[in-house]
Amino acid sequence: VSATTTFTATASNGGGSVSKSATVTVATGGGGGPIACSGFLTTNVFTATWPFTNGGTLPMGPTDAGVVKFTTGSVTGNGQISMSSPQQTASTTHDYTLSTQPCDFVGIKQWLRAGAITMRFSVSNTPGSYPNLLPNTTYYINVRQNDTTDCATKIPSACGLDPVNLTGPQ
Repeated sequence: VSATTTFTATASNGGGSVSKSATVTVATGGGGGPIACSGFLTTNVFTATWPFTNGGTLPMGPTDAGVVKFTTGSVTGNGQISMSSPQQTASTTHDYTLSTQPCDFVGIKQWLRAGAITMRFSVSNTPGSYPNLLPNTTYYINVRQNDTTDCATKIPSACGLDPVNLTGPQ
C-alpha cells in the first residue's frame, strides 16, 4: 500500500452479513513510508546495510530521483560511501546531497561525468575533520540527474548508480 487506503471486509452467513472497515494511513518521506521526491517521475530508494554494503545498485531514469538511505550504528569512527556511474563513457552528470531528510536538495554538489564519488565521514557525538554523522541516526544521500538529455538519449543505463558501497565503523 503506497497511499492511505480504506479496506472493507464483509462476513456473511444464513443469519445475515456484517461489514467492518479499517483505514491504513501511509506516512511519506522520512516517517517510514514510501519516499517520493516532488517534481520527479519516480523516486528509487536503495537502503544500504550498516556497517557494510558492497555492490548495491540505485537505478535511475532521466527524470527520476534516487535516495540512498542508511542508519548509522552505535560504534564511532571513520567511514565512507562511494557511488559510481555504471558506464565509464557516461556523459550525464548527477547532483547529490547528504541530509537527515529524504529529497533534500539544498546545498547540492555536482558530480561530473563518469566515475565515482567518495564521501568520507566520521560517526561521533563530537565534530571531527570529516563531516560528522551522529550515532544511531538515519541519513539520506539524495541524487538527481543534472543533464537529462545525455542520460535519456545516449546511454540510458548510465543514469543509475552502480555500485554503491558503504563502509562504516563497527
